[in-house]
Amino acid sequence: MPTKNKFSNENEYRAGMFNRNEGFDHIKNIKANDNGIINSVAIELEKIIIFPDMISPIFITNENNLSAVIKAQEKEQAIVALLKKEETQDSNAFIETGIEIAVGSLLELPDGSHSALVQGRRRLKILSTFEDNGIIFTEAEAIIGTKKKLNNQERALINTTKTLFESVVQLDRSIPDEANMHINSIKMPGLLADMICTAISLPYLKRAEILEMYDEIKRLMFVHKLLKNELDILNIEEEIRFNVQKEVDQSQRDFYLREQVKAINIELGEGDIWEEEIKRYEKRIEGENLPEEVREIVKDQIKRLMLGPSLSPESSICRNYIEWLLTLPWKEKTTDNLNIQHVRGVLEKNHCGLEKPKERILEFIAVEKLRSEYTKQPIMCFVGPPGTGKTSFGLSIAEALGRVFVRISLGGIRDEAEIRGQCFRS
Repeated sequence: MPTKNKFSNENEYRAGMFNRNEGFDHIKNIKANDNGIINSVAIELEKIIIFPDMISPIFITNENNLSAVIKAQEKEQAIVALLKKEETQDSNAFIETGIEIAVGSLLELPDGSHSALVQGRRRLKILSTFEDNGIIFTEAEAIIGTKKKLNNQERALINTTKTLFESVVQLDRSIPDEANMHINSIKMPGLLADMICTAISLPYLKRAEILEMYDEIKRLMFVHKLLKNELDILNIEEEIRFNVQKEVDQSQRDFYLREQVKAINIELGEGDIWEEEIKRYEKRIEGENLPEEVREIVKDQIKRLMLGPSLSPESSICRNYIEWLLTLPWKEKTTDNLNIQHVRGVLEKNHCGLEKPKERILEFIAVEKLRSEYTKQPIMCFVGPPGTGKTSFGLSIAEALGRVFVRISLGGIRDEAEIRGQCFRS
């Protein structure tokens, strides 16, 4: 099995890069031959990327990797760390860039594995790898960064990147406090890019992409763009947290004020007005002769009223709806007088002319007389300009049938929610 990082807390993992207490000065870099080729044993890292000058804890669970580390420590020499390609299942397929690492003192854990702090040294271009008795050997060459004098544009890029990182640190609570101090002290663009990408949370593939960037300015430009994107995300998250906290604070304030009002009313001997209103509705439900379906709707509305703030617009709508449901005569009804001659006499008495509407009304009443009790009946609609007799016809029909006449004027109504008779569903 490869060597990997077992830390469940990424903050603990990232904090290691700023710990300089472990001594690595006695560990020498791997010497190259006359052709500039490095020959060394190697270990495989999984899901962790170590950058130059970064210090991080690792866990060693494989005996072959442990043997390779011990062999390097006996020589007080660094070792090569290889990174496996994610898109392949081949155990020997590594990305073209490795990292030279110095491994500190080994610590044996209760489960038999070992841990150690490691320090990143140089980027290495991997030329070839092979195994011997399970231990990986590699040929590589060191990637040497260019040390040139920075121009004004490059110095400006370094300064703006540091400013961006400072803004990210202020919003991202997972980045250690000492990170910003350490980043501000760096003047080399390549090292600055490496340190920033280890401090912020980045996917494994992004880290691998940065590791394989040899040009320091291009690497810093890439990290600068990542910082901008990270800052945008953090600003959005901060805005969401602020809005949520504001709503929570308002809800807590409303609750606190309601409790104060309740305590004052109890102290005055008046009781809680809100609870009294809820109890009054519950008593009215028991006293009213409501259909079962209507009773369940009223109970749901009362629960909704209990859960919401007493002074909110929603509670006012709930109360009006409950009042309306409880005042409707659900099971009160009149017996229709369906005598056609009687209806004709009432229409003739109250209306002169208008023969066609009269005949249509009489047809409607005749059908009503012949229909079954549970047959659906269409609704009559009178259309016409003001003063043509629409309302008076309705009054005459009610008089003829023996029904109660109710007039609902919708003049001036522009909001359909104001029309009584609408159906609410909780």
